[in-house]
Amino acid sequence: MTIRTATESDAAEIARIHVDTWRVAYAGIVPDSHLSRLSKKGREKRWARTLSVSTKETRLAVAPDGQVVGWSSFGPSRDNDGQGAGELYAIYLDHSHWGKGIGRELMDDAVSHLNDDGFASITLWVLQENTQARTFYEKAGFNPDGVSKVIEIDGKKLAELRYRKAAQ
Repeated sequence: MTIRTATESDAAEIARIHVDTWRVAYAGIVPDSHLSRLSKKGREKRWARTLSVSTKETRLAVAPDGQVVGWSSFGPSRDNDGQGAGELYAIYLDHSHWGKGIGRELMDDAVSHLNDDGFASITLWVLQENTQARTFYEKAGFNPDGVSKVIEIDGKKLAELRYRKAAQ
């Protein structure tokens, strides 16, 4: 497995994994009405715009055969109280590759980059009901820091918990 910086030409693969993973990971959590409307083409356009501005904070896991199997996105915290903190914005892995250690490699890579950027701590947001992701983050040393928020998707209110760990 190779981890590399994304390029604009990776937008379609990032979008594919983004949408497919949402549909699997959030089934039974996020309303089906929302999951069924997710558009790979729409996500691809958004990712192409994002990557046209900067690719530094988006990293890909690439299998030996060249297939993109996962990605992470990170940078400075977007929270009002996040000064001095880095944030793992997202980490998604093609569900056919779950449980093989690739997600952990992506996580370690993102954390290493955030550490190199000098952040004092690293945060991330996770849906409270997403116990599989919460377990993954806890095994990587993240823990809830007591901050939460409620988002609404297609009329369903969902709690998000902020997790944090000290940078090294």
